[in-house]
Amino acid sequence: MDLILNLKKPLGISSHDVVNQVRTVFKTRKVGHAGTLDVEASGVLIVGVGEGTKLLNHLQNHTKTYAFDICFGILTDTLDHTGIITQVAPTQLPLALDLKPFIGDYFQSPPAYSAVKIKGKKLYEYARKNQPIPEVKPRHLKVSSFVQITPLKKEDETYRASFEVTASSGLYVRQLALDLAKTVGTVAHTTKIHRCEVGAFKFEDATDLSDLHPSSGIPLSKAIPEIKKVQANDLQLSYVKVGRALELNETELVIQIVDSNDLLYGLYKKTENGYKALRIFKGV
Repeated sequence: MDLILNLKKPLGISSHDVVNQVRTVFKTRKVGHAGTLDVEASGVLIVGVGEGTKLLNHLQNHTKTYAFDICFGILTDTLDHTGIITQVAPTQLPLALDLKPFIGDYFQSPPAYSAVKIKGKKLYEYARKNQPIPEVKPRHLKVSSFVQITPLKKEDETYRASFEVTASSGLYVRQLALDLAKTVGTVAHTTKIHRCEVGAFKFEDATDLSDLHPSSGIPLSKAIPEIKKVQANDLQLSYVKVGRALELNETELVIQIVDSNDLLYGLYKKTENGYKALRIFKGV
């Protein structure tokens, strides 16, 4: 099977657990995912099977939308509700939080409990051993939308509210919550994170893990609708199969090469000397 799956990851299992379930159902080891979701996060997880794994790098770079809840006034070591409380801070919050500074260019340092690798180790491996966390260069992200969904609600000495953000790949929602809290002189952690969309893949169209079946998969040529399809003739297809460059009268930077049956044979990138192969497929 060579396809892409849009799956609903439930709470309480890792993204790797989802991959293992897909491996069992489809009876293949060639399975991967496009962007990790934490164990305590739910929502859209894109999984590639067979030749579909070759599209994962492209799909991982899609814009993502998250819905999440923040508790202001309490900081945990993991920046979510599963962690150990490390700080309690005052929470005299304004009636409305100003989210505008986060829209557009946003530079974010990954949290200590993340899978970013430094010197061959993931940051959470340093954190779990109480070792000094290496300094990580902030990531340049693009936030296209950041809105407050519910008004602030006071609970004991904390305030809680729900938010939704759409941003480029690489955003850590837990860190965004803390960065927002710092702008109003307090700390925070997330109590819920749900990934609503990954590019054109939406949660309402996703498949439950209990319903996994080959028919729930998306053909590769339909998994990247943002990339123009170019139907190749037999001679061109013979070139594509061995990764040769193509001379085409096209203007797009990247194109899909398909046959008359809409089967995908290659992703090609425009250069000064024609289109050159990025990825070659087996006609799937």
